[in-house]
Amino acid sequence: MRQIRKHAGWAIRVLAIVFCIFIFLAAWENRGITIVQWRYWKAGEISFSEFVDNVSSGILANMPDKNDYINLNGLYARLTGQITCNDVVRLNDGMLTIMDETVEKLDMEPRAESISELSAYLEEKEIEFLYVQAPDKVNQEKELLPDGITNYTNENADELLACLEEAGVSTLDLRPYTSATAELSEMYFYRTDHHWNALGAFVGFQKITEYIKEIFPKTEINEEILSLDQWELHTKEDWSLGSRGKRVGIYFGGVDDLIWLTPKFETEMSCSIPYRNDYFKQNGFYKGTFEYANLWEKYYDSDEPDYFNTTTYDIFGRGDYALVQLRNAEAASDRKLLIIKDSFVLPVQAFLATEFQEIDVIDLRYYDTVGSLADYIEDSQPDMVVMMMYPGSFSTGSLFSYGQEEVSGEEEGEALTILSEASVLIDQTEAETSYGVLLENLEPGAVYELTFDGAVLLQGESDCITAALYGEATTDGEETISQLRYFDVEYYNENGGYRWHFTVPEATEGLSLVIWPGQQAEDDEEAEENKEKILELYEVELTKN
Repeated sequence: MRQIRKHAGWAIRVLAIVFCIFIFLAAWENRGITIVQWRYWKAGEISFSEFVDNVSSGILANMPDKNDYINLNGLYARLTGQITCNDVVRLNDGMLTIMDETVEKLDMEPRAESISELSAYLEEKEIEFLYVQAPDKVNQEKELLPDGITNYTNENADELLACLEEAGVSTLDLRPYTSATAELSEMYFYRTDHHWNALGAFVGFQKITEYIKEIFPKTEINEEILSLDQWELHTKEDWSLGSRGKRVGIYFGGVDDLIWLTPKFETEMSCSIPYRNDYFKQNGFYKGTFEYANLWEKYYDSDEPDYFNTTTYDIFGRGDYALVQLRNAEAASDRKLLIIKDSFVLPVQAFLATEFQEIDVIDLRYYDTVGSLADYIEDSQPDMVVMMMYPGSFSTGSLFSYGQEEVSGEEEGEALTILSEASVLIDQTEAETSYGVLLENLEPGAVYELTFDGAVLLQGESDCITAALYGEATTDGEETISQLRYFDVEYYNENGGYRWHFTVPEATEGLSLVIWPGQQAEDDEEAEENKEKILELYEVELTKN
């Protein structure tokens, strides 16, 4: 034993020397950053603490082989028996969590009040509401927490639920099923990420669906789909490094297997992502099997894992977006769901899309640039609103701002009909543009509604129709698409409801409402392909309020 300690001591000393050399080389290579910040400090333009912070952040941002440094730092912390590293805590079972503002004690009463007011607003409109408490990795019994480490995520969730129940808000707590004990947390959470895995999310799907069945006893639910036996479990071993693991490298807490579920039964559905965000700079329309509509193939169909440059949890849903619309004409239930989400919902929304024909999902962390939740509810009139978030999201203010105070009590003026046609032909085969213009010079700040009863492609093939606001919507005058909406042709032809309710951005002029068969073209070749299609719309109406 003494000999082992001796060798371990030597290993730590060697690692410490290597670590110091690594830091010195990184600092030397980025010495220009230090010199510039030194001059600012000497001139009195920044404080000494700001000098240290600027140099540290600058070196880290420009450090060559930064990931090697992170791995080395985590390895050193592990060998020296540290339970914390870079604000990450190694729990008693080796799983990783974090120490930051998301685990501090919060005043939950104002948050509960916001949710209660939303619930009351929906009750007035006869729309059911359910708040779902997603779990945190730190189990409710807290035996996973090392001595001296505090974490108030479950206390915050307990207080929120108590306040909501006192206010008469319907709630569903998933923690007893997914994180009550250490064994459940280990079963249902990734070790190096803050998210649950696909098995944990599937439990959430089961419980939410069962609750909705209780609220709407007459609604059709496919009970077989709720059984895990109807789903195939896929695994990529040692494939993932989660959000906590990326801060400490692969040696402090190890790596995860990536797991996901796909149906054993046949599926056809669509997933529409109309808005991009700063992180995932894409939108799109995906129609096909469950896998094609909901899964990001690049995260499992590659030869080698990429621990630091991929977020494999986003295999479901392709990441977080302001709005996602899921349509499945084959699903058993015709109840329209609106889900208010954080990232814990991503796999759950995919599973729910096998049971419900129409699901809209809004992430308020990104939707504030589009509009208010209340406006969307006024427009879409769902049968039920489900809000789900995990305790780490309680510190995100945008998740508690819904905008119902701006719309409640307002009287909508009489709609002015701008366009009313029995049919509109979109034939750009001989035109310069790949889109047809329905209305030019939309009024900034005005609210419009586009509806049509049906659509037929007279030439070409396409699963979707795109309506968009197009024109000079940027400060540099470049013509671009500021808003768009995808329509699943097969779904809406069968179920009706081609409808887009939109507000023209205030700071724009000369926008046009355009429409074309196909989705947004990413290059000239795709635009030319769209021009080869001919689309006819029936009973088209455009109104303005």
